[in-house]
Amino acid sequence: MKISHFSIKHPTIITIILIALLVFAIYLFRDIPVEFLNDINEPSIRVVTIYPGASASDVESDVTKILEDNFVTLNNYKSMESQSNNSFSLINITFLDNVDPYDQLPEIRYRVSQLMDNLPNNIQGEPMVFVGGANMLPVITFTIEGGKDISKLTQYAENQLKPLLNHIEGVSNVYVLNGEYLEVKVKLRINDIASKNINISTIYQLLLASNIKLAIGNISYQEKSIDLRFEGNYKNLEDIKSLAVGFKDNTIIRLSDVADISIEKSNKDYYIDNLNSSLLLIQITKMDRLYYIRQKR
Repeated sequence: MKISHFSIKHPTIITIILIALLVFAIYLFRDIPVEFLNDINEPSIRVVTIYPGASASDVESDVTKILEDNFVTLNNYKSMESQSNNSFSLINITFLDNVDPYDQLPEIRYRVSQLMDNLPNNIQGEPMVFVGGANMLPVITFTIEGGKDISKLTQYAENQLKPLLNHIEGVSNVYVLNGEYLEVKVKLRINDIASKNINISTIYQLLLASNIKLAIGNISYQEKSIDLRFEGNYKNLEDIKSLAVGFKDNTIIRLSDVADISIEKSNKDYYIDNLNSSLLLIQITKMDRLYYIRQKR
């Protein structure tokens, strides 16, 4: 008897078989490790720009639109999607099928570098350009228990564990989540700023401009080449407190004269706990196989 005839005469049996196959497929797909998932994404590249303090509308007009207008002229371009949020922009560029996105990376990075003069001065570094895909999902996730005080465990994970894991062949990135970090907080005193006639944006620009390292060239001495660098970054809290932010009545106004500066624990967007102890969540992503082969060559 032909299968088609059997299916017509016994629709209930065929329906049960199809449901069983569907349940079996869902069960396998749920439990299959990410490591064994094929990259089913379209060839795409993502461009992320960090613009601290900017509203979503400013990010759209000052960053996203400028980059989009340039990216539409890329070779093998297919489509583009973007998100403009408070303080950051995300652009996803999709190329035609059978296009290797890694071949497009140099061109996009070159265009981004050429557009830097058109982007706001206070964006955080250059926009980040990377290939999207299934390799962005973590292949290994585990937790570390550290008691109530997790700051020391965070230092261990960042300074010792993370470098060791990054040296394993095939590892792309290691992410430490729920860590506790220290940060310098500058709380401006509005009344003091107003009385000394100081602009808040000026203080912000001075804080950024005073914390930099620059290569200023090299010199030759006794047949040896010596690299010269300008070390202008903050060494301690006193360097920040003594930063000159204004001048009035023949007196230099320091940042500590108009602000309270302290070292505090950073605020968290989420918490990962196990009963009475905090946990560190470690996620490891793999390197794209094609890119890994190229690096090995």
